[in-house]
Amino acid sequence: MVLISLLNQSITVETYHSTDYMGDPSYNAGVVHNARVEGTIKRILTKTGEDQPATAIIYIGTTIDEKDRITLSDGSIRTILLVKTVPDASGSIHHSEVYI
Repeated sequence: MVLISLLNQSITVETYHSTDYMGDPSYNAGVVHNARVEGTIKRILTKTGEDQPATAIIYIGTTIDEKDRITLSDGSIRTILLVKTVPDASGSIHHSEVYI
């Protein structure tokens, strides 16, 4: 797949660091990644089994975790609902599909 040519937008990913004594998460410094953000309306089941509406799918050429935080190019911080990793022909991770 030639996904790299389609990643013409950018997002900032802050990886999850820890949770403080009040239960609030903290994150590492943000890193800008090339991505493709496609608006959609799709109902998904999260890993916790909740039925949630996703309003966009982000395609990114790296792995990402549901605990991480994403900031879109418009400055909005979005909650990650589900991450699907897509393998290449050799079975290695090719890219991630992030539902927000």
